[in-house]
Amino acid sequence: MVRKGGVQAAFAAVCCYAQNRDTGAIFGAVLDAQGAAVSAATVTLTATGTAQARQVSANAAGQFTYASLPVGVYSITAEHPGFSRQEQTGIRLQANENIRVDLTLQIGDVKTTIAVEAVAAQVDLRSATIKETVDQRRVVELPLNGRNAADLALLAAGVTGYGNNTGDIVGSNYRPRGTKAFSINGSRNNNVRFTLDGGENMDNLYNYNLPFPFPDAVRSFRWRSATRDWTRATVPPER
Repeated sequence: MVRKGGVQAAFAAVCCYAQNRDTGAIFGAVLDAQGAAVSAATVTLTATGTAQARQVSANAAGQFTYASLPVGVYSITAEHPGFSRQEQTGIRLQANENIRVDLTLQIGDVKTTIAVEAVAAQVDLRSATIKETVDQRRVVELPLNGRNAADLALLAAGVTGYGNNTGDIVGSNYRPRGTKAFSINGSRNNNVRFTLDGGENMDNLYNYNLPFPFPDAVRSFRWRSATRDWTRATVPPER
């Protein structure tokens, strides 16, 4: 989940313990028309909402990486002497996503810009994590009985309520209202970890969630599952 004020909230529901973050990464390579790497190309990433720009140089293999980026919409440009400037816009980055954006430069005047208005969805080849995101529009418009944002987890494949259809825990004097019990792909209900704004949102004594903000204050809600790291008892953060 992500709150509207730019603060990220995330829900990690896994068949093992999960650890989530409120950032993502954009990476790729700068190539010429024949597919050869363009080393030392200048790559500029700009956040559409704030106009904040970051700039790096592609390495010898033409590769670049922007890590730990806040969620949002970005544009990216690449330029190098002897080539036209290449720009891609509308890159929507969600929490814990790794988006690959390859830029192909054409021979020409550097003052000429070749713009691509949208970026097709990419398959994440850098992580085995299974993820699903509910965006702000669906968070606000979908009917939620009791306005509990944790119910959005039931939209993900393989997630069912534990003990009843909704996962509500009733009749308990020591658990707060809004506490949920989910089973993920047949796992135990205590093998789920909840995070809010990238930080843990758990009652560690009973391993249940603490209350989440009302849906109006949420920008997105994310579910993810991954392989357990037995050395740390958590799923390692995505690279």
